[in-house]
Amino acid sequence: MYFFTFPFWILMILFMINPVSYAEYSTDPFLRIEAGMHLGSINRIAIDEKARFLVTASDDKTARVWSLDTFENARILRPPISRTGEEGQLYAVAMSPDGTTIATAGCTGNEKKSIYIFDRLSGEIKRCISGFKMQYNILHLAFSKDGKYLVICLAVGGIRILETTNYSLIGYDVKYEGPSYGADFDPSGKLAITAYDGIIRLYDADRKCLAKEKGRSGKHPYLISFSHNGENIAVGYEDTPKVDIFSGRDLSFLYSLNIEGLNNGGLNSVCWSPDGKYLYATGTVQKNGFNQIVQWEMPNGKTYKTFPASENSIPQILSLPNGAVAFCSTLPSWGVMENTGKVLIDKRAPIADFRDLPKGIQTNDNGTEIAFYFNAKESAPLYFSINKRCLSSRKIKDVSMISALYKAPNLTIKDWKNTSKPQLNGKPLELAEYEVSKSLAVMPDGSGFILGSNRAVRYYDLTGDEKWLVTCDSALSITITPNKQLCIVACHDGTIRWINISDGQELITLLPYEDKRRWILWSSSGYYDTSPGAEDLIGWHLNQGKDKSSWF
Repeated sequence: MYFFTFPFWILMILFMINPVSYAEYSTDPFLRIEAGMHLGSINRIAIDEKARFLVTASDDKTARVWSLDTFENARILRPPISRTGEEGQLYAVAMSPDGTTIATAGCTGNEKKSIYIFDRLSGEIKRCISGFKMQYNILHLAFSKDGKYLVICLAVGGIRILETTNYSLIGYDVKYEGPSYGADFDPSGKLAITAYDGIIRLYDADRKCLAKEKGRSGKHPYLISFSHNGENIAVGYEDTPKVDIFSGRDLSFLYSLNIEGLNNGGLNSVCWSPDGKYLYATGTVQKNGFNQIVQWEMPNGKTYKTFPASENSIPQILSLPNGAVAFCSTLPSWGVMENTGKVLIDKRAPIADFRDLPKGIQTNDNGTEIAFYFNAKESAPLYFSINKRCLSSRKIKDVSMISALYKAPNLTIKDWKNTSKPQLNGKPLELAEYEVSKSLAVMPDGSGFILGSNRAVRYYDLTGDEKWLVTCDSALSITITPNKQLCIVACHDGTIRWINISDGQELITLLPYEDKRRWILWSSSGYYDTSPGAEDLIGWHLNQGKDKSSWF
């Protein structure tokens, strides 16, 4: 175990010790936080046919199996991952109907994307599937109702269909002009697919395309769901709160559900109750600060109810045999709700929520003392001192705390909050596809600025030239030390990171725990310090190869 004492931390801040750089799939162990729950957005969930188990897949590079009887964590699935960057983030997960096998994927496998087939009971990878011209991220996975087939939805390149005896390719369709986020099988083996090109596709049990239909109510059909008997198909959209019903036989449009009063966000995920009595949808539609689960009475969908479920967007919802629904959120959290709206479980990460913080992150002159709110609902900030190795609600004496600057002479930055098109002095700043700007801090002398997004932290000079980029899990708040040496970033995964402005090197990272007493502080080179009792929240990740489960 490596342990920092107080003098070493001070030297690290003052002299900017650079961390060791690791290659992809490092063969050396590296530090990982283990707090009993996901620390990154939960992107997908899956259940077995009898709903004994639920599995969650996350940006934090783990999948977790939960018992739906006790709501306790039964297994953590650890694929091979990189220490930094996106490699290993899981965007898709599926569970075989008998619950013995779990498939998960995302930004996995480097250039040739891989799907990891886990044994649920042991947590070991049984097979690593790659090839089939899958060079782009995998966004969705689904087993057929009999477990004989697995469909793979790609960011680029359409879909692949595998048989599950040897996981050989038996079908594909590459004629997609946008990423595919949704797939569902009906009991007879028909397959329905959605894609961002706006087209809904229906394939028969022999994998021949039966029909194509343009989405009626939105530009971006997202997730899709067959009714229990396969007669109808519900389609949710990312860009509208409308939900459309199509024929499960030929994709002919039937009707749209009543959404009067639902006038914001999208309903990207849909599912039917097992008896077909209700249809559920969820996504980013909000009411009183909560993202809603909407329940329509079927078959006509003329009346509906809304139930609050999460303070953040909900990527997926699934129906359970007992009539309840399971859902996940990017908070991160997952939960189970009865058809009356009663929440049976709301499992949340034990981390800070740095969205919409009052005053953001505050810092002293050299970054050794910071102040922050644990979440936007808190009435008073917390203070962390590297010098004193202390997390406290008491203000540090004789220390002046500074908030981020948003303006400077000759620097006018607009549209930087929750948009994909920030501007500097009237000119657009180029971001990556699907990247959204979240936070901003201007250098104290006006010589440049730092922009945080859902994917990275970017440092620009005053002309808009990018000097460096550091990937991270949503930079929600940024501040710059008055001495101009460090930027301090509060991220969606509950961490606070110190970054060297001169070269973009991450120096140290802080995770304050939900009890507001325990904390972990570590460097990317593997040294760490903790408060008493927090040693249990940190461990070592060791990759065992590109096709084997990792050790922790």
